[in-house]
Amino acid sequence: MAHGPELWIPAGNWADWFGALFTAGAIALGVYTWTRDRRRTLYLEESEQARRVAAIFDVKTDPQGSPYLRATVINASDLPVIDVKAVASIEVSSGVYEQVLLDVPSLVPGQTKRHDESPGVLIITKDSWRFTLTFEDANGVRWRRNAGRPVERVP
Repeated sequence: MAHGPELWIPAGNWADWFGALFTAGAIALGVYTWTRDRRRTLYLEESEQARRVAAIFDVKTDPQGSPYLRATVINASDLPVIDVKAVASIEVSSGVYEQVLLDVPSLVPGQTKRHDESPGVLIITKDSWRFTLTFEDANGVRWRRNAGRPVERVP
């Protein structure tokens, strides 16, 4: 009886094929894991100083009894930061209103700056405002920290 071309792979070759496929998959997973971990390590190294600069926003009352927002910025890093801005913003019917609470050219290590004067802005509740801190670290990288979120690099 005549046979045509063989259309199936002998059993010994199946094991070789599966072994090769699983090896390739393991290598791809290893490269992905290494790349992800390396990216995370680079971010942690690059953002080490930025993660040590913070702002505290709170509501105070002026002598007339009117509430106002106060910003305190702390540089707990070992290096200076420059162009520091603490901004509060709120969405209103006509758009977004921003109030710059603190604008400081630089903060040396361990320095704290506080905006402690009433800007004459009506405060409804602290929860209605969004708070943002931006600054440049000693390496010239610009960072942004939104309240309640990790620090992120500004493109």
